[in-house]
Amino acid sequence: DEYRRQQDPDAFSDAAWDALRFRNPLSFPMTTGPASIVSHGRLNGQTMSCWVNAGEQTILRITKALSLRTRCVEQEEPHEQRDVIYWGGSAFRKIGVTGEVSVNNHRKEDIKLVIRRRFSGDLLSADGEPKTILREEGVYSVNARRELLWELTLKPGEEKKFTYRYTLLVRH
Repeated sequence: DEYRRQQDPDAFSDAAWDALRFRNPLSFPMTTGPASIVSHGRLNGQTMSCWVNAGEQTILRITKALSLRTRCVEQEEPHEQRDVIYWGGSAFRKIGVTGEVSVNNHRKEDIKLVIRRRFSGDLLSADGEPKTILREEGVYSVNARRELLWELTLKPGEEKKFTYRYTLLVRH
């Protein structure tokens, strides 16, 4: 997919992860190396920690969160007339897309959740007031690469749904 090229294979995955978010507490950078996550004397998982500067925040993925159900669906919005835009000598159509992210906590405890959704184009609206981030790799492309970031707490058995809309240009 031309608009979903990326180096991170999980960038568009609906998979949820148990993860550890922390700031490097050391007065020097943490270099790349193995990390073991232990809780109450029990091993929760192992992963690789990459370079983290002193005081910088990082996230380590531990294991897939199988007790958290996630789903994201997107579909092109119906339209009667398609606007044709010329950019860099090529013709593009402007289309609208509606997406929905849903999460359901199947655990017996509250969880803190970070939801990331990447897309190409211009954001029109999003439920829940997520942070909107312009990603570096999309600054100079016909469709800017963006990321929506929601942070919330989900109670046991609770489900949340967020709808978002954006437009993008596709070759005509």
